[in-house]
Amino acid sequence: MIMNLPQIANKSVEPARSSCPDFGVTFHGSIALFHPWSPAARRWLQAHCPEDADHQYFAGALCVEHRYWDDILDAIRRDGLTVK
Repeated sequence: MIMNLPQIANKSVEPARSSCPDFGVTFHGSIALFHPWSPAARRWLQAHCPEDADHQYFAGALCVEHRYWDDILDAIRRDGLTVK
């Protein structure tokens, strides 16, 4: 079946979702590092935890004290991103 151009233009195409999570989290005692593994994760960090504000980064990962882990994980998941 051949589709004409207007039918193709009206088709909604969902982007393929990678099997890789958006964030990787490593725990180091009382500090966790939230590593952005996808462009969406990097955009999320820029929007919610900008480097020029009161946020600490190490090697591109957001450093988070243990008392904030759950809040940040909840916010990431609520915005539709995945964490491993």
